[in-house]
This record gives sequence, structure tokens and C-alpha cells, in this order.
Amino acid sequence: NLERAERRTPEAQPAAERRTAAAEQGD
Repeated sequence: NLERAERRTPEAQPAAERRTAAAEQGD
């Protein structure tokens, strides 16, 4: 998931990490 987030939003890496982390924990 992190790889996809980074590829989609390389500018928002930290945001992507937070989203993926939240998604993994929440999902």
C-alpha cells in the first residue's frame, strides 16, 4: 500500500504513510 501511495502522491509521502497506516489499522 505504501508503494502505491508514494507513486500516486510522491509530494505527500507523509500524508500517504499516515493514510496507509490508518487504513491498515482501521481496515
